[in-house]
Amino acid sequence: MFQKLNLTNVKCYDDKTIDLSKPIVITGKNGVGKSSILESLIFAILGYIPGCDKKTSDMMKISKYQNGFSVKLYTDNGIIQRSLNSKKSSGSEELYFSESKESKLSGKNKDIIDKLGINTTFFDINNFLSLNSNDKSKLIYSLISTGKYDKHYLSSKLDSIIPENILNELMYAYQDKYSFEENLNKLLDYVSNNKKIISNDIKEIKAIIFQLTSLKCDTKIDINNNIDNEIEKKQSEIYKLRNDIDNIKKETLKKSEILNKYNNLKNKIEVNKDKKKDLYSEKEKLQKNIFKLQDFKFDNEINTKLTELNNTLKSLELTGIEIKNKKTNIENKIKTNNDLIKTINERNKLKKCIIDENIYCNNMEGFNSSINALNDELKSFSNIYNDILNKYNLARKDYHEIGKTKNSLLETISEQENKIKENNIELSNIKERINNIDKEILNIDNLTAELEAYEHALKLFNNSGNIDLLEKMLSLSQKDLIDLKDKWKQQLDIKQNMILLEKNESIREDKEIKLEHYKSLEKLLKQEKSNLINNGIKPFIHLMNQVLLEIGINNKTVFIKNEKNKVDFGFIMNSKEISFEALSTGESLIFLIALMAAIYQSNDSYFKLLALDNLELLDHDNLTFIFKNIDKLNKYFDNIILIGVLDHFNLEEFSNSINIHRI
Repeated sequence: MFQKLNLTNVKCYDDKTIDLSKPIVITGKNGVGKSSILESLIFAILGYIPGCDKKTSDMMKISKYQNGFSVKLYTDNGIIQRSLNSKKSSGSEELYFSESKESKLSGKNKDIIDKLGINTTFFDINNFLSLNSNDKSKLIYSLISTGKYDKHYLSSKLDSIIPENILNELMYAYQDKYSFEENLNKLLDYVSNNKKIISNDIKEIKAIIFQLTSLKCDTKIDINNNIDNEIEKKQSEIYKLRNDIDNIKKETLKKSEILNKYNNLKNKIEVNKDKKKDLYSEKEKLQKNIFKLQDFKFDNEINTKLTELNNTLKSLELTGIEIKNKKTNIENKIKTNNDLIKTINERNKLKKCIIDENIYCNNMEGFNSSINALNDELKSFSNIYNDILNKYNLARKDYHEIGKTKNSLLETISEQENKIKENNIELSNIKERINNIDKEILNIDNLTAELEAYEHALKLFNNSGNIDLLEKMLSLSQKDLIDLKDKWKQQLDIKQNMILLEKNESIREDKEIKLEHYKSLEKLLKQEKSNLINNGIKPFIHLMNQVLLEIGINNKTVFIKNEKNKVDFGFIMNSKEISFEALSTGESLIFLIALMAAIYQSNDSYFKLLALDNLELLDHDNLTFIFKNIDKLNKYFDNIILIGVLDHFNLEEFSNSINIHRI
């Protein structure tokens, strides 16, 4: 039970403590902070403020001075204090719970729900009202089906009745997101489908068994367990016959090949008798040619003559060089005299000094004798030059003549060397030919030895066996083997059919057993569905109707049903079912009061809160009805908080049973 709630800096309250130990009605004009008390209670327990984003920055809007706020809730099971402090644009949340040892915020939040036994679904009734019709229905049905009716309950009920594999299939198909009855309906569909599948399988297997049984009766073949040995024996017999035939064929073929070689070799020897004589004759002629070629010798005197000519040429070369030097010397002297005579004549015409052209000289008679002497010397040089030139030309002529003689000797030497090379090549060819002749003669001699070897090999061959008889025996044995294999295959088919028959009979038995299990399972699931209706839904509806009667509602009864996996709920009025969504505001409120009272009672909740906001939406009769029955509602709820703009309603009439808090 909640005892009191302290608000610090919450909307219009600086510091306010609200007594929750008695039913309380909070009234005042719109916008004065009536709902802040319920919002603070929800914030303390669940950590959020209805209508605000769960981000702390948005929840800061409830703060009176926008710098933080705090709420402190005193309960029978401990004290909860939750605050939000400003921190820049966001906020920092702090939580204290006297019964929690957790350090993290998430751990403390979980401890509050678990240790106080809070039903979060109906603690903030707006959460329920905001759901669509389908989600409301599923939520109510899931709350009704809680308790012992769950997956574990069903598993324990079936554990001793059906095999483990079928139980595992069923538990795999069970989905926690559905209510217990919804899961029962889905499992019944699952079992029904499996029954049909197994029944069809059994029909097909029976048809196969009938065919195999008929085939077994129609087949008239004795089972021969020694047929494998007979086949192996026949295969060995065939192998031996084939081997004997192959050996005879190989021996016959080999003898034929040797005989052909013998005849060919014999003919070849006859042909080679004359060839051998010709080879000996050719060899004798070649040996004579060798002697002739070996008689040719190189003329060594030619080398001596060549040496003498080379020495003479060297001597002529030296003489030529000497004459050439003298010739060059005389040519230089002639040139010098000619240049000097030319210079004297030029100076004489210009009347200048012969020694220094810058000195004027008019007497040139003294130089005439010098010019004459130079001319005489020039004539002497010319005579010497002509004599030297004649010697030079004569030496050149001798050099060329000796060079021709030398070239002639070199040609002779080259011819002799080429002749020797040709002789050597011819000698090599002759020797090679003689070797080939010797080889041919040896090969001809070897043919005779080879012929004798073939004659000996032909004598070793035995007379060929009767291959025709062996081939007939082989054909008969092969036919016998085919017959044996056909018989073996027929026996194998029979054995396989018998195995298949036994296997199908075993499968049929297993499926028939499984079908019986599914039948039992279907019966049990239907029984559980009936139990759920009788022990779960019906008692819950009865409990809600008791609450209605307790608070003086006798013209309405509750209906909750699940048809074709669709849940519907509401009131039966004047024998007509009216769904919750079609009820008036007052009727919806009465239904919720009965629903919450029944859920709290059936689930044995620790804290049973009835918090109703916006009571001004109810008419006078419904308001009067609620306030008149406060004492009766106290039987089902620990704390009652009523909020609304109720200035038009006389609350003082009920002040003995409820605290009135005006803002």
